[in-house]
Amino acid sequence: MQTHPPAARTNWRDPRRWKRILLYWLPGALSLYTLVGFVLVPALITRVIVPRIERRLNATVSLERAQTNPFTFRLRLERLVVRDLKGDEVLGLETFDARFFPIVTLFSRGWHFGEIRLEKPRLNVHIEADGTLVLATLLKPSDAPPRPLRSLPRLVARELSVSGATLSIRDLSTPRPFEKTITDAGLTLKNIDTRPGQSNEHTITATTGDGATISWRGTIDLNPLDSKGTLTIRALTLEPFMAYAMRWTDVTLERGVLEAELDYVFAPAASPRVVRADVRSARVSDASVKVPWQPWLRGGGAASTPSVVISGLSLDADQRSATLASLAIEQGETSLALFDGPPVPERVRDALIGAARSPLDVPTAAPSTRPDLEAIPYPLERLLTGLEVLLSDVLQPWSLRVESVTLRDHALTFTDRAAPEPVEVRSIVRSLSAGPLQSSDRFTTPFSATVEAAPSGTLVAEGTLLPLDRRVRGTARAERLNVRVAGAYLPASALSPLPPGRLGDTIADLDGTFDAQLPVEGGATTSWSGSAVLAPLVFEARDGGEPVLKADRLEVRGDASLKTNPAADVDVSWKGTLSGQKLAGLAALLGEIRAKADGVNVEGDAAVRRSAEGAEVCWSGTASVSNASASATELSGPVEASVGSGRLQGSAHVDARTGAPPALTLSGTAVAEAIRAKASTLDNADVAIAKLEASDLRVESAGPRLAASRVGLDGLVLSLSRALAPISAEASSTEASARPPLTLAGRLPVELRIEEFALSGGRVELDDTTFTPASKVMVEDLTVRAAPVHSDGSSPLTLEVGARLQNSGRLQVTGAANPFVEGVEADLRVQVSTLPLPAYSAVSGKFLGYKISDGRLSSTIPVTVRQNAMRGEIDFLLDRIALGDKVASADAPSVPIELGLSLLKDSNDQIKSRIPFEGNLTDPKFSLGGVVWQAVMNLVVKAATAPFQILGALFGAGEQDLSRAVFEPGSADLSPETISALDALAKGMSERPRFSLRVIGRVEPESDDRELRRRIVREGHAERAFGKGSTRALNERELLEQTKIAFDELRLREAQAQGQPPPASVRRIASDAAPAPPLAEMEEALMKATTVPPERFADLAKRRAEAVAAFMTGEKKIDAARVKVEAAKDGELEAKAPEASFEIF
Repeated sequence: MQTHPPAARTNWRDPRRWKRILLYWLPGALSLYTLVGFVLVPALITRVIVPRIERRLNATVSLERAQTNPFTFRLRLERLVVRDLKGDEVLGLETFDARFFPIVTLFSRGWHFGEIRLEKPRLNVHIEADGTLVLATLLKPSDAPPRPLRSLPRLVARELSVSGATLSIRDLSTPRPFEKTITDAGLTLKNIDTRPGQSNEHTITATTGDGATISWRGTIDLNPLDSKGTLTIRALTLEPFMAYAMRWTDVTLERGVLEAELDYVFAPAASPRVVRADVRSARVSDASVKVPWQPWLRGGGAASTPSVVISGLSLDADQRSATLASLAIEQGETSLALFDGPPVPERVRDALIGAARSPLDVPTAAPSTRPDLEAIPYPLERLLTGLEVLLSDVLQPWSLRVESVTLRDHALTFTDRAAPEPVEVRSIVRSLSAGPLQSSDRFTTPFSATVEAAPSGTLVAEGTLLPLDRRVRGTARAERLNVRVAGAYLPASALSPLPPGRLGDTIADLDGTFDAQLPVEGGATTSWSGSAVLAPLVFEARDGGEPVLKADRLEVRGDASLKTNPAADVDVSWKGTLSGQKLAGLAALLGEIRAKADGVNVEGDAAVRRSAEGAEVCWSGTASVSNASASATELSGPVEASVGSGRLQGSAHVDARTGAPPALTLSGTAVAEAIRAKASTLDNADVAIAKLEASDLRVESAGPRLAASRVGLDGLVLSLSRALAPISAEASSTEASARPPLTLAGRLPVELRIEEFALSGGRVELDDTTFTPASKVMVEDLTVRAAPVHSDGSSPLTLEVGARLQNSGRLQVTGAANPFVEGVEADLRVQVSTLPLPAYSAVSGKFLGYKISDGRLSSTIPVTVRQNAMRGEIDFLLDRIALGDKVASADAPSVPIELGLSLLKDSNDQIKSRIPFEGNLTDPKFSLGGVVWQAVMNLVVKAATAPFQILGALFGAGEQDLSRAVFEPGSADLSPETISALDALAKGMSERPRFSLRVIGRVEPESDDRELRRRIVREGHAERAFGKGSTRALNERELLEQTKIAFDELRLREAQAQGQPPPASVRRIASDAAPAPPLAEMEEALMKATTVPPERFADLAKRRAEAVAAFMTGEKKIDAARVKVEAAKDGELEAKAPEASFEIF
């Protein structure tokens, strides 16, 4: 085995050896170092490191140039670009320049650098539509689990600067793509040291493409992360950032420029943790927000303001608290427009009857346990854990406090195109302040607001908003507020039965307190206490005419409340007073009605309840009206009415159930005074009532029905003009349509149930227009009592009527009647006492031809009515009636009326008569007054035209004719029948001393002629037997003997007259040689041969008249001056019977 000698030992301490090494090896090493530093390292970067990085990415990486200086230890990279797989640049860098301090790094902890500069870096943040961040997709996933970093390596640099940086953000995941570019950004960090507790100052400035500048100055400590500083933003346009808000709302910020400055502290992993931001000031200028069409609103809106200022905003993420000192909005305008859907009143109604709502409360944070971050050994894990805990805490509920929110000089415009008529309301919020409010107090917010409305008016409200209780309460005051615009929501029929109208320039004043809440169980509760005044209230006519309703002042005071529920039940209550002054209205019913009143007052309690079954309205209290009047133009002409005062104390109830017409019930006591009504075409009626009072009044529209225990009228004055005179003979002969039955059964518009009706102190003034000039009929001290008045006809009413007629006459009506059954029934007694007759001179002048200068009428008329047929008897007395001046009248009879009156008057200067009558109330020519007057005038006329018939009726002559005394033919002796008639006539003359009797004897040509010839024949027999001038009467034997003699003589004369010899029997007759003819035959022959002289007829007539006169003046003791015998006028001696005729004068 070969062995070698031991090697020589190297002596490293030999100086010569080191010299040799330095001499031989140092130049080579230096050359190699230079080659590696200047050539190999840049090549390594561009050809090895960059490709290796590219392999770890889903991207392409390009580096145009890398430079290193091994002597100055400087690295420079130029034009570094990272592109995604689509070829879009994600990251870019113009130059990177850094200087490394190896010596310091070698002998001290950490990596030390001098200056690090980045020029024109570019970062393009691109988010896809699905929310994918392209930057996050660049790094390929690794199968190896990450190794935690126990501590951050120490990095020390004198300065880090970035200049000309560009940040481009393009987010396609938002409803509207968001694009923003920040240019010319710069960053400066000096004395950087990542050692724990070391603060590093930094300054960042940036400019956006639209001129905004961002400045960020502060310090940052990376281990653990702790940053403090100030962020200043100038002229930042906010509109592009609305793309992110559009994920939750379609409200868009049209314009807005932000100026803000805030201080912050961000130490999420520190102990204790501090994450806080304090906004010194923030201002948004020229802000404009647009609210597009909203389905739930059926409308949209917009808002703009030149200035929104936020002051004293403090955010503490660790304590989850936010505090705002003030939010102020100056000027600007907000507009809201409703395009379609239900009108505003219906929207309010739907909101008030809303269904059950979810309870609202201040959210509370869930219990959480924070981990001990200091116990986590790995800095990055500690930071990530701190950020995760911070994020979890931040998402928990925060506490909030806002000291003040103000709005000033801000214009409001509301437009409603869904209303029946387009509505536009303009107003200006002069001031609105709210706060302080805080979450610990359930966001209870005091507020106050002053709004000026157009065209006039101011609204001031102060109160408290309780949003979580859905409640607001406070006070409201409105002054001179023009509410004309509210008329657009009133339907044309809202004022029915008034004509269609629209609300005019109505001025409202409000002053009171309110409380409104939407409870959790649904519905709403509201209350109001105070006053509301409309002065004036005007509803204009839609056709442009005079207002259909107006009032100088309408005031409502009191307490009101409203309650609703999800079933749409509504309960409204009110207690207070309502008063109106100078009210006037125009209505159209059967005609045009105009009404007005100086005052209307209502006080009491009222309630309105509405449910699925219908609505119900209740009221109790007192209602009054003063100086009210109305005028109407109806089918029959104009009517005017007025009332000085009226008062109702009681209650009212309206039941408006579904499917049935509303039913009104009104009850209480009603009093009205100074009532006046006038109808010019209804007999020119003028009615005045001093007082009307109804006790226990009950009015029901269902039926309808009116009931009262008593209805009283005091001081009734009725004036009217109409024709009252009876129908003339000519008029009564014409056909007239039948008058409807006078029954009230089924003809009243309302059922009556009045237990007692009373009238006192009444007066009726009637102008009888039958004649010209009209005569006046006065009825005074009229009293009426009727009980009960039941229009169902169940019981007749007892009637008592009393009155004074024509100042001194009296009227009394008593009895029972039932006008409410088919076929009126009545049993009445009508009494008229001492009625002055001169007032009826117009009637007597027309139908009698004379005025009445004196006299009175008394009458008792029992009347029975059955089935519209009236039957009765007029028992009247005319006392001291005297005729006045004669009146020319074509309707007056041509009869001696004075004679008729004198014939009717008794010794007491009275005319008495009893005349039965009957008639039908459906006869248009029939009236009780007409019957009375017709009876009186017929009696007078009949007395004038047939006085003896009247006398016979008055004085028991029966069927006897008192107008003449009938005699036996040829006789002037009074027969027993004639004497009986003369007895009745004498009685009449005795009891009627005011008339005289004219007696005229007359003859009947045939009977009186025959008897007179008989008398002449027998007078000749007596003269031949007893001598001339003898008054002795012939007996029967003598009569027969003288008749035979006269008969023979007649035969002889007849033979001589004919030139014949005497008949052979003549002498035998005279000497009884032959049988004589019967006496009657012989006397008949003698009478036929006898002629009566005319004077004998006149003498017979005279003797007859004288026989009557002698009887009347002698036996009956009638004053001879009252019985006058007169001869018949020429040509009037003959009569149809042997008589003496009478004439009254």
